[in-house]
Amino acid sequence: MLISSQLVQFGLNEKEARVYLAVLALGGGSVKEIAAAASLHRVSSYDILETLKTKGFVSDSKKGARRLVLPAEPEELLEMLRGKERAFVQILPELNAIRAKESGRPRASYFEGDEQILACLTAILKRPAAGQEILIQGPLEYLSVLFGQKLKTVLSAAARNARIKIFQPKQSAVPPELLLTGGVEIKTFADGAPSNHLDLIAGGRLLSISTDKHTALLIEDRGEAENRIYLFNSLWNSL
Repeated sequence: MLISSQLVQFGLNEKEARVYLAVLALGGGSVKEIAAAASLHRVSSYDILETLKTKGFVSDSKKGARRLVLPAEPEELLEMLRGKERAFVQILPELNAIRAKESGRPRASYFEGDEQILACLTAILKRPAAGQEILIQGPLEYLSVLFGQKLKTVLSAAARNARIKIFQPKQSAVPPELLLTGGVEIKTFADGAPSNHLDLIAGGRLLSISTDKHTALLIEDRGEAENRIYLFNSLWNSL
């Protein structure tokens, strides 16, 4: 069956896929009924169903003294897979940082969509080293509108341990909470300057965000970060 082979792509082996499809087709049933529908021995079906239970594809239910095995609805499986993707996106920047650190070579990672950008920002700003400097150049208001309280929480937490310099267009508004937070300095550049791009530099990483395309490029290279820090501070000190 074609769908059985397609399910293998989602972490099931061939027999597990057959058993899940049997449970789904029955709408739930006893191990004996499921084994017959899947054309498998009853004993081996027990083990397979236990594995499917740990993977979230089936669950146990009782009807009187009778044990039934129920299928996870396809929509539930889709949400489970999306949840795993979201969880992986959260740690992706840190995984890339480990790889770049171990190889000693520059590393570039591409992010697309608001969720991935927020996950990357959170990973970069989480637990900064004491006295670390975080530089932000561009319309911070874009991120504030996009991420709301989540961004304010992350930036405010980072500011407790690090110094944050924000260099932004005059027409852009800084989240009010940051104005009351120690360790945050703000300067503005002239209206009319490009405002569809935002850079964040921290801990040897450069995150370059396109505010109109909702994409971001993370460059993990201390040399490149130091060059951008020099340019940032040159502009900062000229005002």
